[in-house]
Amino acid sequence: MKHVLIIGALATLVACDSTGPTAISSPNDRPEFATTSVWVPLDPAPFPNDCPPAEDVVFSGKAHLVTQTQGNKVRLSLNWGGVKGTGAVTGDRYVIADNYHERDVFTATGGTAESFERLRMIRQGSTDNLVGLAHVIFDFDTGTFVLFEITMKCVG
Repeated sequence: MKHVLIIGALATLVACDSTGPTAISSPNDRPEFATTSVWVPLDPAPFPNDCPPAEDVVFSGKAHLVTQTQGNKVRLSLNWGGVKGTGAVTGDRYVIADNYHERDVFTATGGTAESFERLRMIRQGSTDNLVGLAHVIFDFDTGTFVLFEITMKCVG
């Protein structure tokens, strides 16, 4: 009995739509969408950590970069999970916990790139960690940055 009710309901829905399915007239009517996923090797490079005891941290490893493109818009996401560091003074091990997202919109004359980032440089043990926040918009038309927030602080 249930199968008959489901088939009857589907037949009613199909009968209500007298126009039938709409065919795409050309491939240009479809929204363009592409995703890429790559691991980007990071050359060992020092990064300053001002949290006591202050030291440079040499990071190395691979970051995971994902881009999504649709029409004139691009979204970037970056995951630093494959990157590790070592303190130059203490020898402490570090990891990066980072949320980075960027939205780009391109126009005939330029466009904008808006990025949001929350970076945490986490040191082993009980000493403070470095936390940074950034919200920035770059205008390709004028070549200017609008800084909504950039902060770096030590958090225990």
